Amino acid sequence: MKCPPRSSFSKPLDTKPNNCSNMGLGGWAITEQCFEWMLANVPSGSKVLEFGSGMGTGELVKHFEMTSIEQDSFWLNGFTGSRYIHAPIVEGWYSWEALEEGNLENDYSLILVDGPTFSRTGVQDFYLAHPEIFHNSLILFDDTNREKDKKICEWFISQGFEKITEQRDDEKQFTVVRKNVNP
Repeated sequence: MKCPPRSSFSKPLDTKPNNCSNMGLGGWAITEQCFEWMLANVPSGSKVLEFGSGMGTGELVKHFEMTSIEQDSFWLNGFTGSRYIHAPIVEGWYSWEALEEGNLENDYSLILVDGPTFSRTGVQDFYLAHPEIFHNSLILFDDTNREKDKKICEWFISQGFEKITEQRDDEKQFTVVRKNVNP
C-alpha cells in the first residue's frame, strides 16, 4: 500500500511517516499486524478508547468510533473522526482532571494503551479508580516487547484479566487481555 497523501491529514506533518509502505503504521505507531488483528476481532463501528494518538489513529477512525487521549498538541485533533481529549502529563500519567472532564464512557469494545511513550504505569491507578471503563473491553497493550510495558500487562493479568493473544512481528509485540465481569 502507498502512504496516504499529506492532504488526507487534517493538519500538515513535520515528517514523513516511519513506514509509508503500510499506511503510516509501524515505528512509533501500532504495527500493521496489530491493526489487522483489531479489524478481525473488533466489530466495525465499535467504540475504541486510545491512550496516545498518532499515525495509527488516522487508520483507526476509518473503522471505529474513536476517543483519543493525547497530551501532545501536535497530535491533538490530528485526524477527523476521533473525539480528542487533551490531557497533559501530570506526575507521569495523563491529567486525571482532564480524563474526568472528558466524560469517558463504560462501553468501549477496545482500549488501546499506546501512550504516553515514556511511562504507562498510570493506567494501573486509573483502572483501580475506574474499573467500569475496563470491564468487558478488550485491552490492547502495544509495545509489550519492552519490559516496562510487559510488566504493566502482567499486572492486569494479576488483577484477573485473561490473556487473549500476544503477537510479535519483526518490529514489536502487542498483547490483548480481557476481564469479563458479565459472563
